[in-house]
Amino acid sequence: MKFSKQKENSQMLQEKGNGLKGRAPTDESLMSKQKNITILIVDDESSVLKIMSRIVNSMGHDFKEASDGLEALKIFNECKIDLVVTDVRMPGMDGVSLLREVKQRNPEMKVIFVTALSAVQDTEELKSFGAFEVVVKPFSVRELMDSIRKALGMTSV
Repeated sequence: MKFSKQKENSQMLQEKGNGLKGRAPTDESLMSKQKNITILIVDDESSVLKIMSRIVNSMGHDFKEASDGLEALKIFNECKIDLVVTDVRMPGMDGVSLLREVKQRNPEMKVIFVTALSAVQDTEELKSFGAFEVVVKPFSVRELMDSIRKALGMTSV
């Protein structure tokens, strides 16, 4: 079952991520490099982690990757992180537990959840835990970029 989920995510990411190669830097990407924005990206599925990293990189931001909440928390404690983008369901420490730990260390930190949970009730529950935004899988490149821009206080280009 996990294989089919990975295959489905891989296909979704290939379809939605093809427009990222070979783009010239935008004013936004140059601006973010000057500010040294670093985004922590967390997902236990390597294909999703890879595409989210590509999206963040295409926006001109630095990034750190983690495949679970415990690894993410270690990175968060050791590095300057400006934004966290995380899956909800992961082995070990899940995204909600990670959110709580991050908010305990930095109450102002914005956390974007990327999840397959799509019910309005689930989205509202995640926001009640302190999520800044919830992006539902499968997501488009534009959706994730817009959520990141919004969290960082940037306007869409």
